[in-house]
Amino acid sequence: MAAVFILSLIVLGWRIHATPIGSTFADSLAAIRAQDESMYVNSAFRMTQDGDWLNPKLMGRLFLFKAPLLQWLTAGCIHLFGLGLLSVRLPSLAAGAAGVAIVFAWVALRRSQVVAGIAALLLVSNPIWATFSRLCFTDVVASVL
Repeated sequence: MAAVFILSLIVLGWRIHATPIGSTFADSLAAIRAQDESMYVNSAFRMTQDGDWLNPKLMGRLFLFKAPLLQWLTAGCIHLFGLGLLSVRLPSLAAGAAGVAIVFAWVALRRSQVVAGIAALLLVSNPIWATFSRLCFTDVVASVL
């Protein structure tokens, strides 16, 4: 399971720094940009700057529309590793890799390792899972919980 996690972390994180915040498409068919990512990153960055980790803020106002777990995890990564694309996307990336490992373990318990490998490969190659694992969005983090 650890090998599946590390391998999917590498696959999902490949060239994660190549796309600037808010410029990638969350939906490439409808050409909808991932502008929500900039809101989550800004809120997390403000947490590290202001030191107010209990009240997420966006542009000086309370940002209480979503559960703050992603902002807390992102702010923690910014605090530990500095501000950068990899550090702000690391919580979603780790959650995406954990989701693949969980699917592998779950299927391996019920079927075989081969079927579990195929299930993990299907999930890691899913365009929606791959895209949202590479962005600072709440979706993958919430899915893994």
